[in-house]
Amino acid sequence: MVDTFNQSAAVALSSDVRADDSEIMCWITLLPEVGDPLRRERRAIIELVAQAEWLEAVARDRRAEAYRASLALETSARRSWSDDEIKQAKQRAS
Repeated sequence: MVDTFNQSAAVALSSDVRADDSEIMCWITLLPEVGDPLRRERRAIIELVAQAEWLEAVARDRRAEAYRASLALETSARRSWSDDEIKQAKQRAS
């Protein structure tokens, strides 16, 4: 089965979001005669960090999108209700 999330994340990662490979557990690479299994595990961790950074960027974008949508909804509501009615509704909701 193809992991489409990993593919999407890898494609979407840009240089400004990607984790700095050289800083993540770099001491592993300095161990004498370190083998491929440990290097692969380190690579998997680097990929997890990169995915997390990508998801955080997506979440920031979604929050900004939701904020803009809420402003648009309030603007729309203000076409039908007065400032006082909106203020009262907001107070009741709090």
